[in-house]
Amino acid sequence: MRKRKDKNYLTCLFRMVMQIASVKSTLKTTAAVLRSIAQEKDVVWAEMLGKSVHTIRHLEAGTLKLSATLAAKMNYETGISIKWLMDEDETAPPVAADGTPYTKKIYDNAQARKKYFATVKDEDVRSTVWHALRLICAILVSANRKRNYHLAVYRTAKALAELRDEFGEAKDFDDYDTLLAFVMEKPFAPLPEHEQEIVRRTQQWLRENRPANLEDLSKPKSKQPSKKRRRR
Repeated sequence: MRKRKDKNYLTCLFRMVMQIASVKSTLKTTAAVLRSIAQEKDVVWAEMLGKSVHTIRHLEAGTLKLSATLAAKMNYETGISIKWLMDEDETAPPVAADGTPYTKKIYDNAQARKKYFATVKDEDVRSTVWHALRLICAILVSANRKRNYHLAVYRTAKALAELRDEFGEAKDFDDYDTLLAFVMEKPFAPLPEHEQEIVRRTQQWLRENRPANLEDLSKPKSKQPSKKRRRR
């Protein structure tokens, strides 16, 4: 009698396991797998990623392709690997950005870091500003040599305007003296005297010739006819 009960129990357990294994997963995309691990509602997920709930549902259903930009946003918010997201293989084990298996704990830690370390040190900002200025300068110089200067300025201005609309603009950086004082502040070594003179001349030139905005740089100056002197 005991053996029959044990046999029936094992039979039921076996059938249950086989039934569970036969059920296909409803998670059709890596985006859906990620949210299931994070255990977040689609409303919260949409707000975090800056998308509508409608977009999130289409992404997870596979009717909308995941873009590299959104994958990068997911990486920032959750710590997930961009490569794993973009491979679009929902059956592959989820991987974190550092290559370790992705878990709910990694997601929670990523959210905590974003909350408590949302700002960085001024020297880190200065380093990024220097890199950005160098890159913009190099791009515009290259575009000018290829006779595409105005197009490059237009696209640069458009990109900066979109960033300004999204992140805002520090109103205490509305003059060039403040900008130069910020980027030239320590930990950078003091400039030699001749380079300091160049900075001073640059500041003076910017004060006298400052454009209203970046878009003005893309507009060629109009050639006004010169007034002929009257002969006496």
